[in-house]
Amino acid sequence: MLVLCCHPSLSTASAVALTLRAVAGLTTREIAAGLLVPETTAAQRISRAKATLRARGARFGTVEAAELPQRLHAVRHVLHLIFTTGAAPPSGGDVINHDLVTEAIRLTERLHRALPRDPETMGLLALMVLVEARAAARTRDGILIPLAEQDREVWDQHKIARGVSLLEAALPHGPVGPFQIQAAIAAVHATAETLQSTDWAQIHELYRMLLTVAPGPAAALGAAIALSELDGPAAGLEALQPLLTARPRDHRILAAQAHLLDALGSPEAADAYQRAATLTDSIPEQRYLNAKARHARS
Repeated sequence: MLVLCCHPSLSTASAVALTLRAVAGLTTREIAAGLLVPETTAAQRISRAKATLRARGARFGTVEAAELPQRLHAVRHVLHLIFTTGAAPPSGGDVINHDLVTEAIRLTERLHRALPRDPETMGLLALMVLVEARAAARTRDGILIPLAEQDREVWDQHKIARGVSLLEAALPHGPVGPFQIQAAIAAVHATAETLQSTDWAQIHELYRMLLTVAPGPAAALGAAIALSELDGPAAGLEALQPLLTARPRDHRILAAQAHLLDALGSPEAADAYQRAATLTDSIPEQRYLNAKARHARS
């Protein structure tokens, strides 16, 4: 169904939005959060995709071999967004939606079995496995625990080893795509024994590569955070400025700004945390950011 819904008459963005709604069952708000676009934009993409398919008289049927690469490109993005929606729900009271995470991994495993030598599918599966390996440490008594404070002894070393193995198998098989790069970033984090021993220079370079092959706000944010670890919070804040200007209501960017202001001891940190909290529909994120605001004011 995922392959059939990702019709070649649709742009990747429209195919992904429609498939997330029609097959994955995500709400328009969840789709918008995953795609980092306004809810109205996500709704328009879905409506336009439906209209395009009707106008083209599209029917479900056998997929031509020539169409498969384009369809699979969209399918991988759909699976990734199902996973990320589960790993970090944009709304509600859960830190992790385990049902969505499990289903995304199951479907990606199935795609990998069908295409065992496809490097981007291997990269996507490696990314999911590496992120899922840290899941048990991301929450304590229902409270969100950021990466810097996680107990790394709880991380699943078997899953980390599998993720690294998948990534190593993917890299020799063709051009390095965005999912392989994201998996490499996750692998650097997952294999670091401590936060202090993390190879931030490598992570920063990987984000620079990601910005080249798949530019977007998430990659730019990751690069700014990595730069702050290398050159200090002031450098990170400077790198964040274009994102803050372009996306003034993105709580992820505002939360990063708040953390960096906090690291500098700035009195503006509390207000930045507070504003970020008001812009997320995730209750665990609200609690975490409001707690950071209170601590910054104390």
